[in-house]
Amino acid sequence: MRKDFLLAKRLLAGSGITLLDAARLIRGIMDFSPTGDDTPVPLQYCRKVIECGLSHYEKIESMTAQDGFIIYLESKSSLRPDSKTSLKYLSKRLLNSSPDFPKGILSTISQSDCET
Repeated sequence: MRKDFLLAKRLLAGSGITLLDAARLIRGIMDFSPTGDDTPVPLQYCRKVIECGLSHYEKIESMTAQDGFIIYLESKSSLRPDSKTSLKYLSKRLLNSSPDFPKGILSTISQSDCET
């Protein structure tokens, strides 16, 4: 057990994450793990959650505002036609508010960018 502790500390050295932080993170992931006969082993489940989150995070980090609005509007297809028209109008106003706005990465756009 002492050997595992020392190895874990060495793995986390320089990462800014304590052993307790790592344990809390894993516990948080495992709180949502499925149960049943076909449940993956805990380490496989944690790896799957991390990979899923990473692929989603990378998409968000590189998505332009214009692409984000398109996806958002597609997700609102169940709205009434006048509500969809209002959303389209607002998105066009925001995208046309600045020449750089539609090209900007969505994750870097602030509230003040939308208010100008």
